Amino acid sequence: MLLPPEEATKFHSLYQSLIGFVCARIGGVDGVIDAESFRRAPTQRKAEARDLLYEHIDLVGAYVEENPDEFRELDLGIVLSWKRFSSGRFVIARDLRELTIFLTEGDPPRAYGVLGLNSEISEIIAQPLPAMVDTVLLPWKDRIVCDGLLRRYNIRFGPGMRRGMKERYDAAKASGIITSLDPDWRPAAAGGGQEAEEPCGQPIHQALPEGRGGLQAPVWSAAERGGRREGPRVRAVAGR
Repeated sequence: MLLPPEEATKFHSLYQSLIGFVCARIGGVDGVIDAESFRRAPTQRKAEARDLLYEHIDLVGAYVEENPDEFRELDLGIVLSWKRFSSGRFVIARDLRELTIFLTEGDPPRAYGVLGLNSEISEIIAQPLPAMVDTVLLPWKDRIVCDGLLRRYNIRFGPGMRRGMKERYDAAKASGIITSLDPDWRPAAAGGGQEAEEPCGQPIHQALPEGRGGLQAPVWSAAERGGRREGPRVRAVAGR
């Protein structure tokens, strides 16, 4: 399931503008110094620039106050909501009709119902599920989206791991699939869900290349604890 095209376009406009602002403010990374250079950068550089944003998430307030690209107040409210991000390592456990399920590593496990932007997330991963990735999940109005930059781990799940993953998914599903990062959100009903279906759409998201030699730490994991970072208000948990 994807955002409507006009909303995906708006997401990219806001996200690129914000990341460009942060890069300009703190010096950027390897040639990414503003929104335009971010748009032209290769995927790995985009990921590094994106990570600067979450290392300096306090700059979101400065961006909204200055509003360098003159976005509407409603759009700036969306940007402010990105302080409630959730990032790090997830297992993409299911590709359902309405949502893609991202499963957390910790205990108790939690399952996020996530929308793609321009392409189905399963197409970006381009391997059978479950799949382990590093990425950032963000609020978009009353939903959750993946930001479109994913690092895929070079790992395959054997029968035993798949059984364990199914048990974790069932436990998380029993508590309710999380479909909003609003701290006051609660699941309407536990245990609901849609049957899986074949993904559709064109592959426009960008997946970072697999690491060689098995599971490797992602480039942005050095400052994280347990492979995860969370925005300060996310209590529930914790592209293109």
